[in-house]
Amino acid sequence: MKNLRDTFQVGYGAREEDGTKLEPEQQPVRRVIESEASVTVGEAVLPQTIPLMVTAEMEAREAEALLSSQCQFCVHWRQDEFRKDRGGIARIDLDRMRAQALDCAEIENVSLSDEQIATADPILDAVIGKCMALSSLCTPEPIYTHCEAGCPSSLPNGIPLENLFRPIPDAKRIKSAVRDRMMRRAQGRIA
Repeated sequence: MKNLRDTFQVGYGAREEDGTKLEPEQQPVRRVIESEASVTVGEAVLPQTIPLMVTAEMEAREAEALLSSQCQFCVHWRQDEFRKDRGGIARIDLDRMRAQALDCAEIENVSLSDEQIATADPILDAVIGKCMALSSLCTPEPIYTHCEAGCPSSLPNGIPLENLFRPIPDAKRIKSAVRDRMMRRAQGRIA
């Protein structure tokens, strides 16, 4: 599956049933993820893709919380650890990550050329990190995540999990900027 676009559409001017205007934090936000999915018939993967669109409705405060609690803003997320571990990651797992980074239609049993690997590795270095908190809970398997991911609600074995997110020192400034932009849009002050 290839993601083409991931956008947040922030509304403004929405009103309660009695006509009172909603607060900026309550304004509707629609997250739209546009994608393409490969077509599989039996065992065969066809060269065609079908368009796919996923939408989620939420309030502006929920969207702001979602954007500001991504892995890239957490002290537990370490890109340097992924780079150090790369040599110890099974080739098949690393090739799956590379295939996803290159938006390949086939992820399983993929065979990448040296040129594709050289293209994919800098992408992985930029967006993949090791979650130290999850990795310590899930030993012996390290957990690698995308920079835009967030804390899961349960461990891979199904055990419920409390939020492990702990903000980096700059997160307060970043979160403030995200919140200000989201609320200005919700107030109709920026398009």
